[in-house]
Amino acid sequence: MEGGGASHLAAAAAIAKLGAQATAALGTVKSTAFQAFSKVFPLIEQLDKSTTDNPGDDLEKSLDKLAEQSVVGNAIHDSKNAALKIISAGALFALFAVIGPKYMPRKKSLPVIRSEHGSVEVAESIDAVDEDPEQIPRMDAKLAEDIVRKWQSIKSKALGPDHSVAALQEVLDGNMLKIWSDRAAEIERNGWFWEYALSDVTIDSVTVSMDGRRATVEATIEEVGQLTDVTDPKNNDSYDTKYTTRYEMSYSRSGGWRITEGAVLKS
Repeated sequence: MEGGGASHLAAAAAIAKLGAQATAALGTVKSTAFQAFSKVFPLIEQLDKSTTDNPGDDLEKSLDKLAEQSVVGNAIHDSKNAALKIISAGALFALFAVIGPKYMPRKKSLPVIRSEHGSVEVAESIDAVDEDPEQIPRMDAKLAEDIVRKWQSIKSKALGPDHSVAALQEVLDGNMLKIWSDRAAEIERNGWFWEYALSDVTIDSVTVSMDGRRATVEATIEEVGQLTDVTDPKNNDSYDTKYTTRYEMSYSRSGGWRITEGAVLKS
């Protein structure tokens, strides 16, 4: 059956041939047994006759012959057992060759199952990519500087003469958005406005969370600011300063990276 390519019927035929040979061997054993028996029975008759004529010497000779025939009988018995075992094994193998393949898994089906499973896995991974194509922009010093500069520009618009408060949500979120929205509304109510000029931005450090969605950025900013009070010019003011600040930033699918918290560390 391990020949590769041979059919079950061919294997069964070979085993059946083996069984036929065993049967022939058994026939030979039977013939030998009959010959042995034919020698034994006359020996018994001779033994009976000898015991009446000469009970001493003839009995000893007859016993010697019986010992020889016993050896032959044992050999015949062993040969018969061996032949029976061969026939039984041949019958079992023949039965297995015919019936066994019906209940055994077929090797050809395994690659098909593997290929089907492989296709499913690939399809599922493709679907997963299609359903969530989001790629989070990696936070680094350059991206952090771009966000800080954007914040300074929008701050000038929200607190400037036009009071574009709605622009704050383009770069701020969470508590930072609330604080600066309230401040911008208050400045507008007072009739003030600020004008800012950003001189320089240096990113000192960037720390990113494990999931890549949050970051802590420390930056040094050089800035010039001018306050104008439309109703009372005596309140006009200006400053030129350099300070270090810490920004907490967060990423969302809808808004990208935004500043959620901010604090001045030193000025």
